[in-house]
Amino acid sequence: MNDRTPGAYEIRYDPRFIGPGPLDALAIGTTRFWGCPNLINRVLFGVDEWLYGDIVGSGKWAGTAQDLLDLIRPYCLGQPQDLPIREAIDWVYASIYTTIKTMKFSHMAPVCGGPVEIAVITTDRQFRWVRHKPFDAAIGDGGLNDVYRDAN
Repeated sequence: MNDRTPGAYEIRYDPRFIGPGPLDALAIGTTRFWGCPNLINRVLFGVDEWLYGDIVGSGKWAGTAQDLLDLIRPYCLGQPQDLPIREAIDWVYASIYTTIKTMKFSHMAPVCGGPVEIAVITTDRQFRWVRHKPFDAAIGDGGLNDVYRDAN
């Protein structure tokens, strides 16, 4: 946009959609993580919504849903707020990388992996790659290498 007002949007891609998915504006500070299980929510909050729901609905939990939240809350790491752009990029990278490595070494099917690519659009500059694999990665080693990054 010409006004360069910061904002974030969620665009969902789904093979069942006909045409582009809905564009949802996100409030500043809102984050979204997906996965099976949602590993980053487990790291940040001690539990993801599926695990939480399974515990509450198991019939083995004697307390209320709020009791479980109260029990979990002191152990939450939480997510960072209002980070400078370089720290925000590092946090996004760490979150993605943590998910990839956790899934790699889990007993579950590897549903993610490969080199992490990150781009950013800031209020003062247009789209730019922060970390991007070389165009020939599919015929090379398949990932990033320090020689390529340092040369560009």
